[in-house]
Amino acid sequence: MGGGTSPPISDRKGRRFVYTLTQHEMFSDEIALQHNDGTAEMLAFSLRLSPETLKRFRGLQIRMIELQKECQTSPNDDTIKKVGECVCDLISLLFGQDNAERLISFYREDYNAMLTDLFPYIQNVLVPKLQAVAKDRKKMFKKNRNRRW
Repeated sequence: MGGGTSPPISDRKGRRFVYTLTQHEMFSDEIALQHNDGTAEMLAFSLRLSPETLKRFRGLQIRMIELQKECQTSPNDDTIKKVGECVCDLISLLFGQDNAERLISFYREDYNAMLTDLFPYIQNVLVPKLQAVAKDRKKMFKKNRNRRW
């Protein structure tokens, strides 16, 4: 997936490098926002597939689960507001702040409709990318655990 270390490599002249750092992979995509009048606008975004992004995403997932449980047991305006903030944070993380604002405007601040429409894309496209980062990171730690420093 990128980010981290890799085995020694050689340059074009055959010189070997002992330690190589690699950039974290970027995932780029576009989503079409179809307006009622038939026009569409493209929403282009890039998501850095890094351990930091994965950590923030996982934290927001856990926060959302906790807030959903809280809403089921004792719903109140404060909890509902926190759910909305968590949704906005999640959308901002995955699509960027500017695109999050465009999405909120497109949905006219109907967060339920926005999340309902975006959830399949997040679950079927973005989450597998983030899970691959976690899997690669686990492999890297296992491989490096036995190294002597």
